[in-house]
Order: sequence, then C-alpha cells, then structure tokens
Amino acid sequence: MGKCAVNGHITGSSRVGGIAGYNGDTINNSYFIGEISSSNDLCITGGLAGYNIGNIDNCYTVPIISGINFSSGGLIGFNNASISNSYLGTDNGLFTLVGYGNKHTDLFVTPSKTVELESGNGLMTGCDFLLSGTLKIQSTFQDWDFSNVWTISPDTNDGYPVLLP
Repeated sequence: MGKCAVNGHITGSSRVGGIAGYNGDTINNSYFIGEISSSNDLCITGGLAGYNIGNIDNCYTVPIISGINFSSGGLIGFNNASISNSYLGTDNGLFTLVGYGNKHTDLFVTPSKTVELESGNGLMTGCDFLLSGTLKIQSTFQDWDFSNVWTISPDTNDGYPVLLP
C-alpha cells in the first residue's frame, strides 16, 4: 500500500494501527496523525501498524495512544519484518518505537484461549523517535522524495509533511 494518509481516531480490541491493524504486505510513503485507542490490555497497538510481518518504508506517525500496555509501540506494536526510514513524532515519552515486553498475546486463536508468541525479530533501519515539532522540518526526512511524493508547508496539515496528489 503506497501513499496512504490518515488523520483521525482509530479504536479496536485486538490489533490496532494508524494505517493497518495487521500488515502482511508493504506500507510506504504513508502517515498517520491522530488518536489510537485500545479497548483491552491485551491489544497490540502501533502508530503505523499493530502487527507487522510486511515491510514499512518512508512513513511517519504522530499518534496519541491511549490504553498503553506492554504491546503498544509508537511505530509498531509487534514487528517481525522490516521498517526503514520511518519516524515517530511525540512529546510523550511513554512508549518506544516497537511494543514493550518479550511476549505478546494473540487473541485470534480462540475466544477462550490465548497463546503467547515470542516478541518480533524484525529489522529497523533509519528509524527515529523525535519530538513532534522536528517532523515539521523537511531536512529531518533523509532520502525522502520532496519533489514527486511529499511536500511540506506550515499552512498545511499543521506543518507536517503531506503527500502530493
């Protein structure tokens, strides 16, 4: 999935993300700005994706995550693939780039039984945790295409980068 922009409020009870609750493919040149809420303590939440087994590249998120638990991550709740050149913008240091903890609980097994999965073994390259205001400065986004894909202006999207049509 390329060039996805989401501004809003996302809520869920299992795998919740600003772009995808579960990503098994590719997310690139996308962003999420808004609030993510989980309705229970076992929910896997992330600013871009709750559960990632795909590839994520050139994305950013400025999330407000409520219901933070051990499997909440600023970028990804559970990562078992590749994330590159992506940024988390927040002024709240309560979460990390990828979810907390060594184990996550999979709620999709059966309603009455849970199974613990080992924490993700994914790769992260060129990703960073930044103050949200830093994401309003074009030079923050190393190797991003601000000629054909992105633009940035203090008058649009509260100063955060937006996708060109």
